[in-house]
Amino acid sequence: MLILKYPVLKDMEGATKYSSWKLALWNSFKNFRRGSLKEDANNENSAPQAKRLRVTQSDDPDITEDDYDNAVQELNGGKKKKGSKKRSKLSAREVKQLLQKTRHKRNSWIRNDKPLVSDVTEKFPQLVKSRWLRHEFKAVLCSEVDVYAKLENWQDWKKKLIQAAKLEAFTRPTIKKLLQELGLCEELSCPDDAIDAICLDLLVKLLYPQGIGKGAVFLKIIESCDVDLGDELLDIQQSEPFLVVTSKPGTETSQMFVCCEGKLFLESKCIKEAILDLVSTYFVFDISYPKSIYSVMVFIQHFIFDLEDEQSVPQAVATLVTNIKKLPAEL
Repeated sequence: MLILKYPVLKDMEGATKYSSWKLALWNSFKNFRRGSLKEDANNENSAPQAKRLRVTQSDDPDITEDDYDNAVQELNGGKKKKGSKKRSKLSAREVKQLLQKTRHKRNSWIRNDKPLVSDVTEKFPQLVKSRWLRHEFKAVLCSEVDVYAKLENWQDWKKKLIQAAKLEAFTRPTIKKLLQELGLCEELSCPDDAIDAICLDLLVKLLYPQGIGKGAVFLKIIESCDVDLGDELLDIQQSEPFLVVTSKPGTETSQMFVCCEGKLFLESKCIKEAILDLVSTYFVFDISYPKSIYSVMVFIQHFIFDLEDEQSVPQAVATLVTNIKKLPAEL
């Protein structure tokens, strides 16, 4: 009756004719959830704060509101030409300066008000690009560490995870199946992304023998590049960032995405870079790891990027790492 009276409310784009309504409701609940994070942090039953390196206050703390607003306007529309209403495209150097200039107020806003990621990127559209997201990730860390170079740690851990999985395969059918897929990929000389995706899935299976829970996801693999990704994401209840990999069977065509708040956030060039972009998203937007994928995110933070802190890792992570260290050099 409501749609008949107000036809403008009808969803004309979604396959189900109510897709955008469902997404809007999820975003509303997401906003409510983020607004109550401070209360949840004081609840003994709430998930621990997995991402412990917090957003820092730095860079131009004394910037005025007018200067901040002007900088945000420039980041959205470019640099205003003198004597003209048109704006010129910003250079990489200018974008870097403006992001630094606005960083203090932006980070304070993110930390204190917990806005949606989409609200932040509306003001700072550069943050949906891997280059600038990683730039801000490095700024959040307040370190000169080359986070991209840390991805080489994944190559070492990947081999160790395969070794650990071989021992579990005798009693774990899901792990056995993944190892069979891995063997097939190696026989067919599949691209590294296919092997990396399987190894990430192995990591999840090793850390969560009973699964990560209904509606939660760390890595979603879609064996087709021709599907409507928006429809594929509708049944995922998790609003926090996760990875999606699409591939076309029998080809080397694949796409890697970081998804957030029920939609695609940004595209990465390969699985390794997608891992970096995923962690960067959590840090730059000050999002706590969801309890459902807490262990796998802490594993990546600690053992891929070497970002340790004073808190101990979850028992599942400690047990996996201990068991891996006990493995012989060759299995």
